[in-house]
Amino acid sequence: MRSTRTFLAGSVGALVPLGFLLFSLGGASCGSSSSGGPANTPSDAGDAGDDADASALPDVVTDTASDAYVAPEAGPVTCTKPPAFSAEIHASHNPDSLRNVAGAALATLPTGAVLVAYVEAVDDLGHYAVWARTIDPTTATAADDERLDVDADQVAAGALLTLSTLDNGAIVAQWTGGAGKRLRVYQHGKWSPEVLGPDGAMPATGADTIAFAGAPDGTVMVSRARGTGAPYSAATVYHPDSGGPRGSWSTPQTLDLDGATGQPTIQASGRPDGSYVVLVWQGSGGPSARTRGPAGAWSTPSDRAGTGDLSGQPAGIVLDDGSVVLTGTEGAGDTREVMWSTWTASAGWTPARLVSKPTSAAIGLVPFRGGVEPDLFRVSGMKLEFVGWVAACATPAASCEFHATTRLYDGTASNPTWADPVDLAIGPTMNGPDFASVIRLEDGHPLVWRGNATGNELDFKVRLGDTWSDATNLFAGPAGTFDGTIRSTAQLHGGAIGLFALVGRVNPAAFPPSMPALMGKVTPGSTPPGAWNPVSFAGDQMLSSSAIGAYVDGAGGFSVASNDANDGNSTIPLLAHDFGNGTAPAIVQVISGDESNASFAAVPAGAPRPGGLDKSAIFLVMATPTGSTTPGRRLRAYAYNGQGTAVVQKQLANETRQPRLFPQSVLNAGCGGAIAYAVDPADGSHALEVVLVQ
Repeated sequence: MRSTRTFLAGSVGALVPLGFLLFSLGGASCGSSSSGGPANTPSDAGDAGDDADASALPDVVTDTASDAYVAPEAGPVTCTKPPAFSAEIHASHNPDSLRNVAGAALATLPTGAVLVAYVEAVDDLGHYAVWARTIDPTTATAADDERLDVDADQVAAGALLTLSTLDNGAIVAQWTGGAGKRLRVYQHGKWSPEVLGPDGAMPATGADTIAFAGAPDGTVMVSRARGTGAPYSAATVYHPDSGGPRGSWSTPQTLDLDGATGQPTIQASGRPDGSYVVLVWQGSGGPSARTRGPAGAWSTPSDRAGTGDLSGQPAGIVLDDGSVVLTGTEGAGDTREVMWSTWTASAGWTPARLVSKPTSAAIGLVPFRGGVEPDLFRVSGMKLEFVGWVAACATPAASCEFHATTRLYDGTASNPTWADPVDLAIGPTMNGPDFASVIRLEDGHPLVWRGNATGNELDFKVRLGDTWSDATNLFAGPAGTFDGTIRSTAQLHGGAIGLFALVGRVNPAAFPPSMPALMGKVTPGSTPPGAWNPVSFAGDQMLSSSAIGAYVDGAGGFSVASNDANDGNSTIPLLAHDFGNGTAPAIVQVISGDESNASFAAVPAGAPRPGGLDKSAIFLVMATPTGSTTPGRRLRAYAYNGQGTAVVQKQLANETRQPRLFPQSVLNAGCGGAIAYAVDPADGSHALEVVLVQ
């Protein structure tokens, strides 16, 4: 269980491309369904009744929870053999496989079992249902299925189905059905009652924003914020071990702020004692904070954070003692000030103060790029760090000299505050922020970099523990690698388990100008910074730093997939894997001689779970055979797990069956994971199949 939780408003995702002309910040979900998947906007009918019920809710709601359940201990995983594929496991409900499977998703339970949920037709009239079952990886057998949509028959073929895993082991299943969103929680071996459906405790329409968070005691808080019409929001908590055989939901608590007119945004963080800290953004003036105690009592809303309107969408972190540290940008133009405030249940919010200071005596400004800067990072349960490019001048940004700056916050001090700013001294001094950025690596660590206009230097520092590395020029290397007029771009991935780079190169003085991309493990502070290997196989070369599914696995390896490797005449997909041990990467063409095309259809997502639990990397490829008269395609899987020196592959479906994949078709867990795919009736059947990788 991680000791801190980052609130989100626009938290920055990992897998962020870097380069002298690249700047990209990806959104990451912090237990919220609102940040992933396409939006749904069915009718908002039924909200008036919801408001009537909400207005009658008491200010304080009490309930109880049992702590009888003890989660299984999860320890580091040790892989002893290359991955192996199980036989296909029939997972769909319909025993005769005659009805369509329209969606599927996979998740891992704390026990190591695989949970699969899917949308399947129940008749020939367009009615679908949502089913789920667990699969035991030790025996490769599936348990009985269970229907999740309470026989409503309101799910359509286009229903969006997702499974989200929380830190406390709970799995949140969401789907669309009827006029709104639906949600059930799998925790302690059981599915909760529905909470968002028409008969649930907190009905939600398709336009509403749903967010959730778990606490270590196994409870899960779910909030609903109305997406259209009059502002309204509420939250309820699921207790898996009290209130009935399926557990129970508390009475929803209204979270609207008095006098606020804006649409609310809710962010919650579960505490070790089963309490929750909840921030409510509604209108201008920053968030209001309140708590929900372990027994269900809600505090009254605090005043709003004294940090202006925080139009830059603030980010906050909950410390181990339950206090909140909040930062947000203020000002106008292409530079902004970063302000900070803290909140405790006893004292409320402190006055806003400046944190973006290049020196202890100067006023500091950060470049404003129209989004959220990833400026607040965890160091430990009670210590935080502000990291940003800061200038001691007025706008415009192009005239400002920006310096990479860090400041530490120690919540254990008698008077917690920010230490004096420290200049990280990254790269040559220059005006403007065009070639400078801060990113959050996959495991949450900060990396600061600065490039130049010619693309022949990219200096960075990274904190992978308590201290920052020495400055490193990523483009310093052996003769011929980055010499002369070569212009380079890069992506940096990973974190403490291993830092890897993918570098694209162009030599304008040569023909052809493109050079093979390089991949390799980076050693911060060393020169040259890494051992570089070209992404090239049998004349086919990856020619840019743009990768599909660049992924650092829990075994310390780095995978890169490219659909457009080139031999000068045609493109071809390549998969390369650096095992992080100094050996040359394993590279394989994922197209065979009897195929007209092939492309990557599913790649690993996110990052491995912390604690050494996931060592695998699984990629799926779809291909079309040449000269085939059947409508089907081939589906192949490619897997690594840190054992052996080659990719392990398996054909899952051939051209006599039409395979289909879904957004959550690939699950990386342990030394392998699972793959879910549907096959359509080129052979006369519809079926959802799951293949375990062990």
